[in-house]
Amino acid sequence: MPAEAAEQIDAATLKGAVAWSLKYLLDPKRGAGKLPTIGEIRQQFPQIISIDQIENWIRNLAGKADIEEVFKDSQKVTEVLESLAEESQTAKESTARVSYSRPATRPVTPSSEKKVSALGVLAELEGIEPILKKHRQEAAGKISQSLQSKIEAMLPKIVGKSLEKEQIGQVAQEIAAETARETLENVARIQDLSQVNQVFADSLTQSIITHPQIPEIKTTQEELYAQSSAQTDIVQANLPDLEKEAVLGKLAEIAKLKKPSEQTDKLISALASQAIESQHPLATPSYATAIEGSLKQYLATYAGNLEGEILPTLSRGEIPSFAALQQAQEVAHQRSVKIFVEQTAKSLTSQERRALDLAAFPARIANSFNLRPLSVQEIESLGLGFAQPNIRSFTKGMFQKDFSYAMSLGTSRKKQDLAFSTLLAYRSDRLQKEIQEAEKELRVFQNQIAQKRGLGYIPQKKYSEAKQRLDLLSATRKFHLKQQKKFEETLTRLRNLFGPQGLNSASDTAWEVCNLHHKQSRHWVPRYGSRGSVNRWLPSLTFGALAFRLSNFHLDFSIPSVVNYLSFKPIFFRSGQGLSSYSPPLFATGGRLSVNSFRQLTGTIASSVGGIRNVAGTANTIKNLFRTSTMLAKGTTGPIGLLMLAAPLLQKAKGLVRKAVMGAAALGAYLLFMFGLKALGFLAGVAFGLVSGLPLLLVPGVGPFLYVGWTGFWGFYGFSNPIKMFNIVTHPFSWISDTWSFVQGGFGLSGTASAVGGFFGTIGSFFTGLAAGLWGGFTGTVGAAFGLLSGATNFLVGGLSSLTIPASAVAIPVVGGVGAVVIGSTIVGIVTATSFFSNETDAAIVPGENEFFTLTKTASQQHLENPPPDKNLSFTITLTAKDKKLTDVQVTDELRVKGETTDFEVTKDVTGKDISPIPCSNEILPNENCTYTFTIKVDSAFKDTLVINTATAKATPEGESNITDSVSATVTVGIPPAECPRGWPVTGDVSQGPEGATSHANEVYGGYEAIDIAQTVGHDIYATVEGTVEEVWAKNGNPQDQRIRVKPTACAGLTTVNYWHLSEVLVSEGQIITWGQIIGKSGGAPAAHTHYQFNEITDRGFKILPPHIPEAVDRECNSIDECGLSITNAP
Repeated sequence: MPAEAAEQIDAATLKGAVAWSLKYLLDPKRGAGKLPTIGEIRQQFPQIISIDQIENWIRNLAGKADIEEVFKDSQKVTEVLESLAEESQTAKESTARVSYSRPATRPVTPSSEKKVSALGVLAELEGIEPILKKHRQEAAGKISQSLQSKIEAMLPKIVGKSLEKEQIGQVAQEIAAETARETLENVARIQDLSQVNQVFADSLTQSIITHPQIPEIKTTQEELYAQSSAQTDIVQANLPDLEKEAVLGKLAEIAKLKKPSEQTDKLISALASQAIESQHPLATPSYATAIEGSLKQYLATYAGNLEGEILPTLSRGEIPSFAALQQAQEVAHQRSVKIFVEQTAKSLTSQERRALDLAAFPARIANSFNLRPLSVQEIESLGLGFAQPNIRSFTKGMFQKDFSYAMSLGTSRKKQDLAFSTLLAYRSDRLQKEIQEAEKELRVFQNQIAQKRGLGYIPQKKYSEAKQRLDLLSATRKFHLKQQKKFEETLTRLRNLFGPQGLNSASDTAWEVCNLHHKQSRHWVPRYGSRGSVNRWLPSLTFGALAFRLSNFHLDFSIPSVVNYLSFKPIFFRSGQGLSSYSPPLFATGGRLSVNSFRQLTGTIASSVGGIRNVAGTANTIKNLFRTSTMLAKGTTGPIGLLMLAAPLLQKAKGLVRKAVMGAAALGAYLLFMFGLKALGFLAGVAFGLVSGLPLLLVPGVGPFLYVGWTGFWGFYGFSNPIKMFNIVTHPFSWISDTWSFVQGGFGLSGTASAVGGFFGTIGSFFTGLAAGLWGGFTGTVGAAFGLLSGATNFLVGGLSSLTIPASAVAIPVVGGVGAVVIGSTIVGIVTATSFFSNETDAAIVPGENEFFTLTKTASQQHLENPPPDKNLSFTITLTAKDKKLTDVQVTDELRVKGETTDFEVTKDVTGKDISPIPCSNEILPNENCTYTFTIKVDSAFKDTLVINTATAKATPEGESNITDSVSATVTVGIPPAECPRGWPVTGDVSQGPEGATSHANEVYGGYEAIDIAQTVGHDIYATVEGTVEEVWAKNGNPQDQRIRVKPTACAGLTTVNYWHLSEVLVSEGQIITWGQIIGKSGGAPAAHTHYQFNEITDRGFKILPPHIPEAVDRECNSIDECGLSITNAP
C-alpha cells in the first residue's frame, strides 16, 4: 500500500477511534465519564497503538491541557463530537494548500476554512500549546525529583553556614523546581542537541545564585558552574523528554508567527531597515515598505511550508526527532526563500536584481527568529561560537599603519576589552537609548522591591539579568565620558585598522553580540561558563566574530558556545590555521605556558615588535620587552614550548616543508628572544649600577674608579642572570629587608625606626635632589629606553621604604676591579624627600579619647526586634574635660538609619526637638562634664536596619589649639545587611582592580581579592564593616606599611577585611569597631595608596563587588586611567 494512502487511512482510523471513544465516555452504562481502555479500543481499531493518541487529539480540539476537565464537562464532549462530525465532511477535500510551495508527494492535512483536519498529536501548529504544557508539566516533575537530592548534597559546600540544616531540603526543592522549569523553557532555543547539558548547567547555576534565601555563595561562579555541569546523569536520564520538549517548544514558537504580534512586526521592520541600509542605502521609502511586506509574507509562507513538512508525522501520533525537525525547517526555509525572491524580483529593475542579494533578506529574518538551524559559519559570524582572533587576524602586512596595535588586538585581552567598550560607545545615541531601556526595566523591579520588600524567585532572576546588562552599559558610558582621551585614541586606531565603513560594521557586531547575550533572544546563549558570567567574554566573542569573517582565527573550546565543538571539525581542517588553530589541546599537554599565558605572551610580543618598528627605544618598548623576556624565560622550555612560541608567527605550510619551516622559525625565534633577554639583562644591570653607584662618586680620590667597577659588575651580572637582574631592579632592597628581619627576630632588636627616620629625614632631601638630577640627566642622555626604570615605583627611589634598620647597620658590598669595600649608611641616601619613617608611637588611639577630654556615647539598647509596635530608643552623650579647662565647646550629633533599600537621617527626638547641636555650655571646667540624653521613636521604617549615631566634639583646651574628636554608637534593628561590608574605606582614585597585573593577579601568591586606592599619606581610613580587630602589625617593622585585619561580626562567606599600607593605626587588637569608625591613616609603602582586601590571600570566594562596595571596579584594571573610578566620599 502506498505511503500516502497509509497516512490517510491512519488519519481516518484515528478520527473514528476518537469519535467512538467519546461516545463510549458519554454512555452511562459503558464509560460513565471515562474513556475505554486501550484493549477495548484496539478491539474496534487494531491500528491504534496508544491511548495517548486519543487523549492528545481531544486536548487539541477541546483547547484544554487537562483531559479530566474535558471529561467532566459533558457539554464540551458533545461540542467536540459535533466538531468532529463537521470535519469528516472536509476530509474528502484536496490535501494540497495552493498558497504554499509543497511537494506533490508530501500529502498534508485536509484544509478547510477551519483548518481542523489532521488527527493525532494536533490538528495544526496553532493547537500545539496544550500538548506542550502537559508535556512540560510531566517532564518538570521528573527532572526536579531526580535533581533535588543532588542539590541537597551541593548546598552545604556552596553556602557554608548561611542556611540551617532544616532549610536545606526546602531550598533544594525550590532550586530543583526552578532549574527544571527554566531548562525546559530554554531547551527549545538550542541549535544542537548536545547543548542540553549546557542549558541545564546554566539554569542550575543561576537558580542557586539568585535564590532569595542564599545571600552569598562561598565558591566562585566558575566553580559553581563546574559543579552544575557535573550533574550530567540527570540530563542523560531525561534526554528523551528534553528532546521532545525542544521539538514541541520550537513548533509552538513558530505557530505564533502565523499571527504575528505587534512586537514581531516591529522587529521585522527593524531587521528589514538594517538589511536595506547595508545593501541599498539609497532605497526609496516605497521600496523599503515593499521589502518589509514581502518579509512578513515570508513568515506566513514559511509556517505553512513547515506544516506541510511536519504534520504528516504528527498526524500519526508521533513527535519527530530534533534532527528531523531541523531538516524540515531547512526545507521550509529554502522553499519560502525561493517564493520570496521570485515575488520580490518582479518589482525590481534588472540593475537592482543584480546588485542585491535578495536571499539575504529572509535569511536575516530566519536567523533572528530561529526558524532554521544556523550553520557553523553563521554561528561564528554572530559571535556565538569558538572562534578567537590570533596575532595575524587584523594585520594586513608588516608596513601597515599601526601594525603593533593590529597584532596586540588579536592577542591581548585588555586591548580587546578597551576596543569593545569603544565600539559600543561609538554609537553614543544607541548607547543612551539602550541605557534608558535598561534603567526602565530595572525600575520596575526596584518598585516591586520597595512595595513588597523583596522579589519572588523568577523576578529575582530577571532582575539579576537586567542588572548585569545595565552594569555593562553603564560601565561603557562611564568609560566614554571619563576617559575621553583613551576613547578617542582607541577609536582612531580602530578606524585606521578597519576603515570608516569597517568601523561601522565592527560597531554593529559588538552591539549584536551584546544584545544576543543580554536581550531575550530566540537563540539560547549561555550566561555562565568556565570563564565566569557573560560580561567577561563578550569582547573576545566580538573579536572572534570579526576574525572569523576575515578567515584568520583559532578555536578556543573553553569559551561557552551554542554548539558542540565536534561540529567544528570540518571547518577546522578547512581553516588552514595550522598549529595555532587547535591551541587548547596542544597547550594543555606540553610546555609550561597555559592558554591564557600564551595569549598574554603573544600580545606582549605583538606590542614589542610593533614598538620596535614604530618607536624604537621608547619606554613602552622596553616595558613590553621586559615582560616578553620574563615570560619567555618561564615558558619556552622544551620542544612544545618552542612550538607554542613559534605557532602564531608561522604561515600555512604543507607536509615536511611545513614542519621544517616551523622548526627553523621556532629555533630562530628562540635564539632571537634569548639574545634579547641577555641584552636587556645587560642594559638593566648597567642602569642599576649607574644609578645605585652614584654615592660612590662622593668617595675622595677613588670614587670614579669604584663607580665604573660597580657599574661594570652589574652589567656583567645582568648579562649572565637576566631574570635575577630584573627581580633586583623591581625589588632592589628585598634581600636587605629579609636579612634584617632575620637579624631583628634573632636578637630582639626594636625601637630603631625613630633613629633611622631621624637620620634619613636629615639627609634625605639632599640625596633626593642629587639623585633626581643625575638620574634625569642620565635618562636624557641614554634615551627613552630606560623610561620604565625611572618610573618604576619600586626602583631605588622609594626602595628604602621597606627597610627598618639601624643607621649603623646599613652596608652595601661593592664589588669592582679594585676589590670590595663597605659603604657606610651615610651614602645610602636615595630616598624620597618626605621621610618614610614616623617618630610617633605605635600605640592605638581609642575614638573619643584624647589628652584633653573624653567623649562617650551609649545607647539604651544594642539590638531591637523589628517594629511595629513602635519602640523608644535613647542615646546618651557625655563630654568630660581632663586636667585643663575646655572653651569654645561644640557638640554635634548625626543619626543615620541604613538598610538594604533604606538610608535616611533622623534629626528630631520624640518631642520634636532637634537632636543636634547638643546643649552643652561654652566652657567645661577640669574634671567636669556635659551629659545629654535624647530619645527617638523606632517604627516600621527602621525594619532590618543599622542605626548609627555619631557624636562629634570640638573644644579648645586651655593654652592649646582646637581639638576635634568623635565617637559612635550602633544599634541593630531586626537583621540589617550592615554585617557585610559597605561603602569605601578611603577617598582617592582606584589604581588596581582585584585581578590587576601589578600584584593582585599574581598566581605566585594565589591572588588577592582586593583593590588599591591611590591617595596622599594621612587620609582617614574608615571601617567598612562591624567586627573585631583580629590583628594589627607592621610588615617588616615599616611604619608606613602598618596593617589591620578585622573579623566581621557576621557575614556569610567573609572571614576577614584587611586594610594595608597605613601610616597610623587608631585601633588595637581585640577592639570591637563599628561601621564608619576611623581606624587609621593612609600610608605610603612603597607608594602612597591603600590596599583594601576581602578574606586572606588565595581566597577569592567573597567578591569585592556591589553591594559590598558602592560601585563596581574593573577587575583587571591596572592604573588610575584604566580603572577610571574616583572616590570622593567615604565611607
